[in-house]
Amino acid sequence: MILSALLALILSASLFAGCAKPETPADTGSSPAAATSGQPDGTETEQTADTLYGAPAVIDTGRFVYRMLMKDNKLWVQMHFSESETENGDAINDALYSRETLVESLYNCEIEHTVDSNAATLIANASSAGDPVCEAIFMPATTAFSGAVNGLLLDLNTVDGFRTDAPWWDARVIKEYAVGPRLFTLDGEINIRDDLRTMGVIYNKELYNDYGYNATYGKPYDIVSAGNWTYEMLMEMIKDKTADPNDTKGMWGMLSEVSAPYYFFLGSGLKTLTNEGGEFTCHLAEEKVSNFFQKTALMASNKDIMIVNNGNYFSSSEQWTAAVNIFKSGNCLFRSTTLSSVNGLTDMKSDYGILPIPNSGGGSREYYCYASGSNTSPLSMPRNLADTDFAVAITEALAYYSLNGQREGAMTLHGAFYSILGDARLARTFEDVAMLDTVFSSKTYDIDQTAGITGFESAFYQIVKGGGVNGVATAVTATSKSANAKLAKFLADLDGKYAS
Repeated sequence: MILSALLALILSASLFAGCAKPETPADTGSSPAAATSGQPDGTETEQTADTLYGAPAVIDTGRFVYRMLMKDNKLWVQMHFSESETENGDAINDALYSRETLVESLYNCEIEHTVDSNAATLIANASSAGDPVCEAIFMPATTAFSGAVNGLLLDLNTVDGFRTDAPWWDARVIKEYAVGPRLFTLDGEINIRDDLRTMGVIYNKELYNDYGYNATYGKPYDIVSAGNWTYEMLMEMIKDKTADPNDTKGMWGMLSEVSAPYYFFLGSGLKTLTNEGGEFTCHLAEEKVSNFFQKTALMASNKDIMIVNNGNYFSSSEQWTAAVNIFKSGNCLFRSTTLSSVNGLTDMKSDYGILPIPNSGGGSREYYCYASGSNTSPLSMPRNLADTDFAVAITEALAYYSLNGQREGAMTLHGAFYSILGDARLARTFEDVAMLDTVFSSKTYDIDQTAGITGFESAFYQIVKGGGVNGVATAVTATSKSANAKLAKFLADLDGKYAS
């Protein structure tokens, strides 16, 4: 999401009425890069995204039926398309409805929705039968890569019409999920699930102040802005904050989850596989990778951290509600989680804020906030389409007007998203918005986990769930020995399905 350009608009909107006037933060640098163009008199005029990227060309599709398919999940469906046949007062629904109505009018098309719990199987069966079943599919990125390996998805780099360098598409997905010259997924403004499922750290502002941390460490906003928010600092802040590690109703330093040590590892900027221009390099054999995995795995046995879903405290049906209630009651200083979890805190008495996943320190000032391939649903397109040109044109329009619908008098999904963040009390001051900006501009993806290439993430998850660091070094060594062979097989499988 592009946030800086909307700071003033968001924070002056009526839905934030009654909040104190925010102070202006430093520029976070997430605005689209500006360019300059020469003028006849020799002067230069700045060009922003508004002038660099105009509206897509409108075409008459002759009532083409554009079908959107999504795996059945009530919560996530509401982030991709409107289930209502009209506006109903819900910000996201109304923005989605407005966007689709606009595109239907401009392109003389009909947009239909299909929700199916076996969406991936539906695509596979349709492919075998040669039946174009949909134009766009939103399913977990992990499922999308499985579909790509089986030759079911369109290589989006082989068609014309997607302006993948435009601000409504997320360049990080394009960079990190590219495989050689091939691209099977796009994400960005077309849906909000990727942002809501980005990892961050929320903190109780009152407890932070009560512990004297504003004096000891500084204001969180200042710490983050200076690049000094580190994993070591977080561990130091939570030390000895848990009165009784067996008392779920007592005070805790941090609430977390079994997957956290992996995404805190990614927060260091390290990866098991790096992807540069679609070319992969395995790093599992590197000592610094093994060392940092062993460091973050210690979270599982840290008495000041409650791993809410390790089975030691709550049943699987109650664990996430319990985590919300513990933080809401003021019994926890920090919680590592996704933004989607914050919606349950709207009636929390204490104020709270959000921080990015901390970095590794040691001179690093960058942040990396993980958007899991298991919990995000980017756009893919089936290989078999009724009309590729129409499908691409309408998809590009849906993405464009998600960000720029106001140009045609429509609501924007972009604006609706920040309205719900305001309702969740995460976008009430410029500092709050700057922290959100940092989280979103620091978003990172992990093709190794998403495509299941080396298998290390799954092995590490089981080690952490078991409660300790025993076996981490062994798992790293064992996985590193087979990693290159597994990577070669993954690439060969794709080559076999998409050889030109």
